[in-house]
Amino acid sequence: PCNGTGNGIELANNGSFEESFINNAPPHWTLDASSKENPKTAHAVSTPVHSGNQAVLIEGKTYIYQDIPITGGNCYQLHLFVNAPNSDAKWKCYSTWYKGSTKLSSSLIQSNDYESTTDGYIDFYNGQVFRAPAEATKLRIEIRNYNDPIPGEGIYIDHVSVQAVD
Repeated sequence: PCNGTGNGIELANNGSFEESFINNAPPHWTLDASSKENPKTAHAVSTPVHSGNQAVLIEGKTYIYQDIPITGGNCYQLHLFVNAPNSDAKWKCYSTWYKGSTKLSSSLIQSNDYESTTDGYIDFYNGQVFRAPAEATKLRIEIRNYNDPIPGEGIYIDHVSVQAVD
């Protein structure tokens, strides 16, 4: 098991979503906008935020993700703050360890079932520390929204943090 806290060196890029959005997506993050069937958007918002001046609001059945290079076998402290205020909120944290493009066992860092409404921001990971599989080369932090697009409604994400535990 892993013990300790992050070493203070942030591995997630733009995890607080403070950088100006480019083409309707936060820099260093990928927005799944592949389907033209339902609008899928990501917006910078100034409220509600968990930390800093901005958060991201994702609307529609979509997700955002970031691939973070890691060292296999090492321990990492994770934070992911989500605010799902709508009564019918349906979302998942679908983060995954990878060896190159091959998915590795990741059940400990993923939602078991659909998540629902939150009372303000919650830390999905509660600052827990996880050991990457020995062969892992990257961690994909991914948050999925499963609700139909309603302007101004969706899930808010802020303060995504990945730090090695020395």
